[in-house]
Amino acid sequence: MLVCKFPLDEFNAALCSIVLMLLLGFVDDVLDVRWRYKIVMSLLGTIPLVISYQGSTSVLLPLPLRNMYGLGTSLDLGLFFLVALSLICVFCTNSINILAGVNGLEAGQTLVIALSIAVHSFIQISLGQDIPQHEVSLVLIVPFVSVTFALLQHNWFPSRVFVGDSFTYFAGMVLVVTSIAGHFTKTLMLFFIPQLINFVLSIPQLAPPWIPFSIPCPRHRVPKWDPKRDLLTNSGNLTLLNAMLYVFGDMHERSLTIALLIFQVVCSMLGFAVRYYFAGMVFERVN
Repeated sequence: MLVCKFPLDEFNAALCSIVLMLLLGFVDDVLDVRWRYKIVMSLLGTIPLVISYQGSTSVLLPLPLRNMYGLGTSLDLGLFFLVALSLICVFCTNSINILAGVNGLEAGQTLVIALSIAVHSFIQISLGQDIPQHEVSLVLIVPFVSVTFALLQHNWFPSRVFVGDSFTYFAGMVLVVTSIAGHFTKTLMLFFIPQLINFVLSIPQLAPPWIPFSIPCPRHRVPKWDPKRDLLTNSGNLTLLNAMLYVFGDMHERSLTIALLIFQVVCSMLGFAVRYYFAGMVFERVN
């Protein structure tokens, strides 16, 4: 009798979470949901995925911590690990949405991260590591790469198709569920370096008004367009887009998108270097 090693339960849970986040994106496009409700709904969307999670809840400890404090090779976080998975899901589904505003950026950054995930899964399968889990990741990510590439062709400047929140939430959830199903969430965060930078920059504007360091947040935080020069200028909002314009000066919208995507590619290459080279300096083995 043939035994199927494909983790069907995790695959079905991943599809369920993706559909829920796609629904949230559609509702947000139609009703313009406030941020506090988006966060709650994002957490609800992670429930199927977290409940069906069958991987380890332990984290590998770096060698310096083991030598300094006499700890074991790993630390079992139990329920806290599942909570962390939920928070990572919330971050990824919203991070694509807040690093947006210029033609081609949402689809472009998503495509680069998705290709990075696919390459990582292919490498792991070639090394014989967690083959069934990475097969789930590939089953999810390869079709997604194809449709995102097609979307990018129509979303590139000048855009003929606008993605809206439906795509950004859908895309963020697809990316994170592939990592959870493949058990490589730490590696995924290396591919999200630009989104992490954008989130850190945005904290003062995203923080509630009762926080001392909070800054008023306008409805749209995109750069300003100078119609006379047909260039984008820094609008003063705390985003990676405006930071790029502040450092390198005013740019055409197409040029700004290309610069950000080049930065995304460089960060993915850095992520691979950390994952497959530098991690070996502080870990005996890499999960």
